[in-house]
Amino acid sequence: MFEWSTVTHGFKMPGLVLLHHTADGLESIAVDHSERLDVSRHGPIIINGWNENLWELDPEGSFTLTSSLPGRYQELLNVNETYTLLWPGHNIPLWDYGTVREHMGQELDDKDQPLLLPGGAHITFSTHTENEPRPGRAATESRIGFDRANFAEMTWRYEQARAKDTFPRASIVERGPDAPILTLALDCPSTIRQEETVEAVIRVTYEAEASARPVTFHTNVFQDNNSYQTGRMRDGNWVNYDDDSGCGYRIMDDPDVFVTVGQSEHFVSLRPGESWTTSQRLGVDWYGIPDDAKDGEVFRYVFCGETLDWWNWGSKAENEGTVVKLPCFIDGAVTDPKDNDGRPALIVPMSNVVEYTYTK
Repeated sequence: MFEWSTVTHGFKMPGLVLLHHTADGLESIAVDHSERLDVSRHGPIIINGWNENLWELDPEGSFTLTSSLPGRYQELLNVNETYTLLWPGHNIPLWDYGTVREHMGQELDDKDQPLLLPGGAHITFSTHTENEPRPGRAATESRIGFDRANFAEMTWRYEQARAKDTFPRASIVERGPDAPILTLALDCPSTIRQEETVEAVIRVTYEAEASARPVTFHTNVFQDNNSYQTGRMRDGNWVNYDDDSGCGYRIMDDPDVFVTVGQSEHFVSLRPGESWTTSQRLGVDWYGIPDDAKDGEVFRYVFCGETLDWWNWGSKAENEGTVVKLPCFIDGAVTDPKDNDGRPALIVPMSNVVEYTYTK
């Protein structure tokens, strides 16, 4: 286990080196780190399981971090040029053998013999300008600085892209020819008040002849709010509104868990003509209504059409011995078998569109 972060190690002296590709070869560009606060660690740490920059690796193990290129690097880039970002190699003083669990509650300090994270890893990229410049970019940058102007521009571009996202999106209809047919219907109140939370009722129906076999399926896509889309009127057109919401806290790195299909509430079986019902919450503090919604504004809501991650023929009783793997947090797609044992894709097409009015 060892300490490493993009902030204190990746983008702080002596961090990633910026190289410019020129006609004469690679030219090193000096990055000004002088205004960076000293965010490095001072003294030992107590291992408590919440040390965000402490990583544990098995032999041959790895982990991945992502980070935006800081403004002090971006300011040095010219348009239509090529650059390389190079890791030059650096020592890691804080490390030890063993696992975090084995050292829980112990004090960990720098070693006299540090680890070497060798140099050589690099990425090469080219720069270009956006087709549509952000209005007032120069004035914004002079007022609030390069980094904050970048954030303002990112927000603006996101809004521009969202405004072009039509509602509803094209439905997915390429169901495997030998897969069962599931359809989804939505129903919800026609009015949602400011302090109110309502349930959008979701009814999934198995469409088949009476003689067809029962079908059992994983319900994850029907209960995932990302499977649904909210529409709002903009300049005379219905466009997609993204709620920008997500899980604030969730354990992700525990091992996958075995789940018996026939005993799990996350799997449902239907006979021909039967339906299964669930719901999604709609309201200002949930989904379906933006924070800036106006009194009397009308919204639309739809199930976008999704591919089930797992299904099988037979009832839950017939799948009593069927075991699959789910992520440790359970509310996710089946991780094993990944290809649903080769069964044809079961795609549930887009639902009907429901409409409701927001009132204060």
